[in-house]
Amino acid sequence: MDGPLTDLPSWAVWLAGGLLAAAVLAVVVLGWLTARTARALRRTSAAQDAAHAEIVRLREELEQRTGAQAAPATGRASQVTRAEFVITGIGEPATHPRSELARHAPADVERRVTDSRQFAAIALGESLARVAVLGHGLRRALSPEARNRAAFAARQEVRRSRKHRRQELREARRLLHEHQREHLTHEARRDRTGDGAA
Repeated sequence: MDGPLTDLPSWAVWLAGGLLAAAVLAVVVLGWLTARTARALRRTSAAQDAAHAEIVRLREELEQRTGAQAAPATGRASQVTRAEFVITGIGEPATHPRSELARHAPADVERRVTDSRQFAAIALGESLARVAVLGHGLRRALSPEARNRAAFAARQEVRRSRKHRRQELREARRLLHEHQREHLTHEARRDRTGDGAA
């Protein structure tokens, strides 16, 4: 019974299977990278929360030691909540009232916050770079030029293997004929020697 798949050449079926396998592999890799990025972001968020708690604790300790109160002009500066506390420029000079706390924070807290931010940037950047490289590789592998090049190489290999098989068949036939000739010659000699003895 003829169907639509029996009319396709075998290389097309193999190519379709390979493309399907590559697509499944790409989906699995993307899922793995997404899960890995989510884990890295969760770890980074936990590190940022810990750094925030450390900064708040150190701020309270600093206020207790120096006896300094927040500037009365703002009225809200002493009631900085987590949603309002945003560090946007670590290592830059203080230009905003909120960065007053960053000026008084110890260097190790600043370094830890920077490390967690750098870690998040590196983890996310590395995952995105891998996804981009994978996408670029798939795009190149599935481009018409690459498919044509693969089909050309497959045709060349088929021709080479056919030529090699024909050569091997010719050599096998030649050896078989030589063996048969030797066998017949040997039989003829034996018959002659047997007739001469009789």
